[in-house]
Amino acid sequence: MTPAIKTNGAPATSSSHDPQPWDARPVNYKVPKYSRSSSRRHSGATVQHAEAVNIPFPSYPDPHPVKPQRLSLSDEKLAQALPTNAWWENLVMDLDSPIVANPYSIKTRPEGIEICYPMRLAYVTNFSVTGGFNPDITFSLEDAPTSEPQVTDYDDLSVEVTYGLGNDTNMVLPLVRGAPLITVEVNNALPVLKWQVPIKSLEIPEGPTNKEQSVTYQVQLSNGQSWLVYARPAIQMEWTNTTFMRAYKQGGYTGTIRMGLLTCGFPSASWQKAFMPCNEDAFEVMLPFLHRYPVSGSANYRMIPGSADGDKAELSYSFETRGVGDYGYLVSLLPHHMMMIDKSLVKAYRKPAITINTWQSMMMHWTSRGPMTPIVANSQNENTTWTFSLDLPTLDFYNQVELPPDNTHDMIMKFLKSDIKTPMPISNDTYHLGKGLSRLARLALIAKQLGKNDEMKLCLKRIESHMTSWLKGDSDANRLVYDKTWGGLIVEKGVKGDNPIYDFGNGYYNDHHFHYGYMIYALAVWMHLDSDAAGSILDGKLSMYATALAKDIANGEKGEREFPVARHFDWFESHSWASGLFKMPDGREQESSSEAVNAYYAVSLLGSVLGNTQMRDYGRFLCAAEILGSQSYWHIPGIVLSTYFPLFSTGIYPSVFATNAMVGVIGGNMASHTTWFGTNVEYVHGIQMLPFTPATEYMLDHDYMQHEYGQMGMALARKKPALQPEWAGYIRMAEAIIDPKGAWDGARLTLNATAFDDGNSMTATMYWIATRPLDVTQDPKDIFSSN
Repeated sequence: MTPAIKTNGAPATSSSHDPQPWDARPVNYKVPKYSRSSSRRHSGATVQHAEAVNIPFPSYPDPHPVKPQRLSLSDEKLAQALPTNAWWENLVMDLDSPIVANPYSIKTRPEGIEICYPMRLAYVTNFSVTGGFNPDITFSLEDAPTSEPQVTDYDDLSVEVTYGLGNDTNMVLPLVRGAPLITVEVNNALPVLKWQVPIKSLEIPEGPTNKEQSVTYQVQLSNGQSWLVYARPAIQMEWTNTTFMRAYKQGGYTGTIRMGLLTCGFPSASWQKAFMPCNEDAFEVMLPFLHRYPVSGSANYRMIPGSADGDKAELSYSFETRGVGDYGYLVSLLPHHMMMIDKSLVKAYRKPAITINTWQSMMMHWTSRGPMTPIVANSQNENTTWTFSLDLPTLDFYNQVELPPDNTHDMIMKFLKSDIKTPMPISNDTYHLGKGLSRLARLALIAKQLGKNDEMKLCLKRIESHMTSWLKGDSDANRLVYDKTWGGLIVEKGVKGDNPIYDFGNGYYNDHHFHYGYMIYALAVWMHLDSDAAGSILDGKLSMYATALAKDIANGEKGEREFPVARHFDWFESHSWASGLFKMPDGREQESSSEAVNAYYAVSLLGSVLGNTQMRDYGRFLCAAEILGSQSYWHIPGIVLSTYFPLFSTGIYPSVFATNAMVGVIGGNMASHTTWFGTNVEYVHGIQMLPFTPATEYMLDHDYMQHEYGQMGMALARKKPALQPEWAGYIRMAEAIIDPKGAWDGARLTLNATAFDDGNSMTATMYWIATRPLDVTQDPKDIFSSN
């Protein structure tokens, strides 16, 4: 390795002191593309899709109040429905709010790109793990006019931002999920890097060569951080004062600059510093993988042929790359990826002194989602594909265990007759109306299983009355319309007035999967139990209404102009985002992981009823993926990383936070033990469990609940604040997973049969408890006694 040369303000040079390689551009060097799409126009506020076809809901006549900003997409992309819940959504709404592309957070301001490693600022308490934002680097162009950044392309795993679009001087920022370095492609300009803290030293451990035509700097900062700055073709940079690095060159520069934080080892126990001082080996390990980088990424899934009952799926990431070199490139993966990935892909840098564990710990970045592990894509090709295997749940309308006979039937039938007589809670908002209709749907299923057809038909009649009124838009309070600006079904009143949070922000695409998931479930149950409904209700268009709702939240067709693909789902994080068109300080957020699971469970059921195998399988896949994300990041301890990283023996979250056993809200750069409506333990835990359906049997496993219920169960005996009876049913349902008898007796003797959440009932609670798996030595008659 060429000895490092440390400088103190003068231009950094190689050991040969020969300036020729720095300015020479190899004959075969390709000027970076401005962007991935060639034909584009600035959309501004002009995006308005044509009338949607095959959507029975009326179109909203006016543009959406939130107009897409800073979009300069190809005509093909502009003809498609636009993302409303993407991880990068802040880009088209607010330049002051960051987007989180772990392990970094980014702000694309007109004056330059601000790059932050948020875990450097991690604030950890018993109630939250939060990364801050204070830019470590601001990347800009020397003497370039200020220009507002434009989103020029996007796909499943990336977004492309361009500065100076159409100008001779510009730069392109391809943000790709899992990239351990930030890459900027510069055209005809001189790059400037401003550091937040003073530079301690600037080194070139390995100077440029004629073979690679690149140079890599190691920048040591006064706060202990060590950063890489890579340039190809090579360019001299000078340390002009304590915080600036500038290109030392006449004229413009065209090439690629890459920047990344070197982290060596794990964060300290206090979590106040999520990086460690680096040694020379860490820098050397990175060098071979700097010359090629990802610029875009697509995600796809398929059912694995030949698997038993189709119970596995394959998730694939396909990355387009640019650059040179025969070592491949790096992608950093989150903990849940490490659960699924083919372990043969986990390869270390082949140096005898560096083992795989040492190599990975050297380059591991820390996030609010735990460590990101660097994996080498050993490919010289422009396109590479990564595959992950995912177990799929078998989703049905009924629980896996049949309802025991005898006394359980009698007791549940008693509660069923009482619950059916309870008037349906009438709500003006879509969320609570949907919960009420799903409550009736579960009662109908239980009545069917008990052989009570009259009670079942009464439930279905009530569902028909409320559901058809809602679908037809009889009420001004919750009438649905199709929004042609973004492409989706929204509550009309939510965009007509000056109240964005009306109906929980439905008009601004917040919580659609929660709202419509309940509705889709009720529709699926209705059509499952009444085979004539689809052909006779709403002029035979009931299935069309149901399909439109399902496609709003779980459209599986890329490139459609009516709805975006999987509106809420994040293909890299394996969970959904709920925030819609609201500016969020943590990128995006989601509270109820279980209601997201319920949404995709409902889509799968609807696909089964309609005979639409594509919808069924897509819903099943999204349900499984959401369960994986829920168990990984909401359920604590979740994944124990010691299985994959022997150097690290704890879970994802620091111990002071992990004692909570459950996360309430997750943001792009945050995890908190709270909810939007309170901090009571039953709120935080219950909102991650409801509604209890057959999908819940896959989400809440016995081993985790043994740990979790020690927290949630304390609410039953709490004096202040007193437990609200609406939550007591959910606590007993959670208890049943680990202690069916205790839950049965507790529910039977203590629950107020008329005081339940509007999505639950005494009947559903007792039915859930009675269908929990028992040990072979246990007799249901003894467990589910009426005495």
